[in-house]
Amino acid sequence: EGCAHPPQEAERLLRAISKGTQSMTTFPQHEPTTETLSGRHTFTGTFCQYADRIGPDDIVVGNFDVKSVHTGGGLYLVEEQEAGQVIWRGCRRMTKTPAGVSIDTDGYGNWITVGSLEQCNWRVVGLVEGVYREL
Repeated sequence: EGCAHPPQEAERLLRAISKGTQSMTTFPQHEPTTETLSGRHTFTGTFCQYADRIGPDDIVVGNFDVKSVHTGGGLYLVEEQEAGQVIWRGCRRMTKTPAGVSIDTDGYGNWITVGSLEQCNWRVVGLVEGVYREL
C-alpha cells in the first residue's frame, strides 16, 4: 500500500513533547492531542526519524499550526485514522501537485502521488521547520 509505514503512536510523541522537552509555546491545560496542539514546539527526532534528514538524536522544531500540504513542499508530521484509532506515521516529505499530493515514502526519493491524503486516511498535524543536530 502506497501510504503504509510501520506505525508509531501519536500519544508517545505528545507525551514526550509535553513532558521533558523544551517547548517554545505553552500547552493546553488538558491532555494535548494533535487536534489541540498548536504553535511551535521542539521534540527529539526519535518521534519522526526520516532517512538521513532526521535522526533519533536530532532536535526538531515542529509548527503544529500547519494542517495541509503546500505546493512548496516540506517535511510534514502525519497521523492516520484507522478504525477510530489514531496511528502516528511520523514525518514524510510531501508536496502538492496538480495530480494531488506527492509523498516521498521512505526519504530516499521513492515518490508516490495520491489524489488526497484522505485516500490513505492520513492527515497533516504539523510541519517540520527545523532540524538541529550535534556536530
